[in-house]
Amino acid sequence: MNTTSLVALVMGATFALPGDPARAQLAITTIDAPDATATLALGINSRGDVVGNYFVAAASHGFLLSDGAFTTIDFPGATETQAVGINDRGQIVGHYLAGGAFHGFVLD
Repeated sequence: MNTTSLVALVMGATFALPGDPARAQLAITTIDAPDATATLALGINSRGDVVGNYFVAAASHGFLLSDGAFTTIDFPGATETQAVGINDRGQIVGHYLAGGAFHGFVLD
């Protein structure tokens, strides 16, 4: 991600990129999980499905945003879950914290 994109993401703006007519306008969509103190979008596939994590109090939860529907992803027994990527088949990869150790997962 270039610096211009990062600034636009933080500011929630629409902006033009100089010298690149194919990407002349970029629209930024804000994603906020309900009741969250912070929401991080970490992965997107070609269908526009977005994964990431959000924080409520001190707890971290993974999420999937697909066709406007927001779904929480919490690994059973974990104190923290993060979804960090999604492929075009809809498989989600991430990690969770349980028993004091991090573990990876693939959600199919």
